[in-house]
Amino acid sequence: MREIADELVQGAERAAQAAVMQSVQEAQGAIRTFAILGLIALLAGAGMVSLLNRIIASPLKEISGVAERVAAGDLTVNVPPGDRADEVGALVQAFRKMVENLRQVTHEMREGANVLASSAGEIVATTTQVASGAAETA
Repeated sequence: MREIADELVQGAERAAQAAVMQSVQEAQGAIRTFAILGLIALLAGAGMVSLLNRIIASPLKEISGVAERVAAGDLTVNVPPGDRADEVGALVQAFRKMVENLRQVTHEMREGANVLASSAGEIVATTTQVASGAAETA
């Protein structure tokens, strides 16, 4: 009877050890799976950051450089094409229109200054003639 009890105990111990080994293997597999999923998530996150940088930050950096040149008075700057349908594209389109309007206003101011200079020259010439005529009459 004692032998049967010992065999039962040994069988139970072997079954328990097998169950522990199986649990350890399953735990290691789960750890490996989570590590792989974590690495994939990290790589996907890095890819998204890179993509967002190209899609958003680069065009904004480019338009910022153009804005600095316009602020310095350079209206000959070419605004990059804004064929995008998002907020960045709308910003580029608005900036392009602003630069075109500034060019137009500057052109009109130059024309006005030229007309004013021409008129001032005519007034000076007329005043000189009147002064000469007055001097001759006197």
